[in-house]
Amino acid sequence: LKKTDFAILINGGWGSGKTYFIKNTVAQAINEIPCEISEGKTVPYELVYMSLYGLISADELQKKLFLEINPKLKTKAGKITTAIIGKGLEYIGLGANEDDEKEILNIFGGIPKNKILVFDDLERLSISTINEVLGFINTYTEHQNLKVIIIADEEKIKEKISDYKNVKEKLIRFSYTYHPNLSDIFPSFVEHYSTNEYKNFLSENGGFICNLLEKSGHKNLRTLRFVLDLYEPIYSFVISLGLYDEHQNTLLKRLLFFIVTYSIEYKNGAYDQILSSLKVLSTPLGSSSSFDFQLLSAMRSTMIKKGEINHSESSDIDKFKDSFSEKYLNSKGVEFEYYDFLAEYIHSGNLDKSILREISIKARSILEQQKAKPEQIALNKLKGILGLNDDEFMPLIEEIYNYVDQGVYKLQEYPIIFHNLLNCSLSGIANLEVNESTINRFKEGMNAALSHSEYMNDFRGYISLIYDDNVLLKEIRDIATEYNNSLKIDYDRKLSQAVFHSMSPERLDEFYDLMASDEVRSRAIFQVHYI
Repeated sequence: LKKTDFAILINGGWGSGKTYFIKNTVAQAINEIPCEISEGKTVPYELVYMSLYGLISADELQKKLFLEINPKLKTKAGKITTAIIGKGLEYIGLGANEDDEKEILNIFGGIPKNKILVFDDLERLSISTINEVLGFINTYTEHQNLKVIIIADEEKIKEKISDYKNVKEKLIRFSYTYHPNLSDIFPSFVEHYSTNEYKNFLSENGGFICNLLEKSGHKNLRTLRFVLDLYEPIYSFVISLGLYDEHQNTLLKRLLFFIVTYSIEYKNGAYDQILSSLKVLSTPLGSSSSFDFQLLSAMRSTMIKKGEINHSESSDIDKFKDSFSEKYLNSKGVEFEYYDFLAEYIHSGNLDKSILREISIKARSILEQQKAKPEQIALNKLKGILGLNDDEFMPLIEEIYNYVDQGVYKLQEYPIIFHNLLNCSLSGIANLEVNESTINRFKEGMNAALSHSEYMNDFRGYISLIYDDNVLLKEIRDIATEYNNSLKIDYDRKLSQAVFHSMSPERLDEFYDLMASDEVRSRAIFQVHYI
């Protein structure tokens, strides 16, 4: 429209990308539209952008607007002129009316017709200032017919202006709520970084990152920038270690998964105790099995709907874990592992590279060991069981049962494998039946696994995620715990031997370290050395 007497509102939440959208997409489109400034003469429209954040009066905005329209006055050479203008505006403000103020601005240049004024962060003004500024903007739309765009979070404005509906009706004719398309915006974020290697990594994993943000409902561009900035030193350090490509990529993806998901919840306001509860959902690298969280989430949702679980009586932490699992832990091809040192990094900005080095080296060793193990391949397929058809499912189950019979898996993995199979049975997948016969089969397999398993001090913690009231699951859990306890004597004997062998002058440092360790301090190891 050639002549307008209204403003346009671009509405959206904090960090949704409204400003980015205006400064890039809208500005480019506007620059291609001609504006007739005199008969037969046209120039492109241009945006004049101003953030209102920190503004304390409309007078201050008036001076700021003048400088934005006359950018040369921001230079060193223009400071004298700016000072004179500032004095003139102050003088006018002492007693002159509104028309006089507009007149002096026009004397010093006025506002060209091709300038489109953009006022951002309106909701950040104080209650007293926001009404004053809206009146100032109305002067330009209604009396001077200038084109104005307001960028704001409308919900926040409503909290500050009681009669916002009437104010909006007078000033704003059209409102647009901005919903960012992360996939379209992501490439421009990638260009911000200097190294081609990191750019390529981000480009390859952009869909993965954007999908996690979409699933969370947290399409916040500031959080996206936060995540990419945080991850850059992690990526650079792991690359510098020179791991093999296949192992390097596996580790990088796991680290990225944690950084993105934890950061989203942190930025959403989850407090420390809530966030630390995610540890129970962790699947450490090297675990022979893990849960199919997509299946678990589906089952839990069904049980809540049927009234078998009263979700309203669940604690905030339980609700948070349920929500986290449902949003993120059904992502195929990557497991969630909780990293204390990365949680600290997200909160403080301090990255402990010594721990990152240790984890990276350990990951390479674990992944090398797992590389060609058929039993691990079978369990990896079980994690994605919802994606298998009937012809694939039963042969896979028989293969896993075969490895269970042979005692191939470590003792602590048996309850988790049983739990996965039980979930399949309860969900009615391919008529799989899990019963007492299955219990006996697993018991024999665990007995065979004792020969290559070691006592695990935190055995109950390792299998903590499968604690529910199912009778079969409780039975297999108790059997596995009993087997683990049977390994304790042999474990203590080996520990006591290590202590005795270190009791020599040349190995005193080793002796002191052992005696100070939790393993030695919590056990009567000297009672078992000669058993």
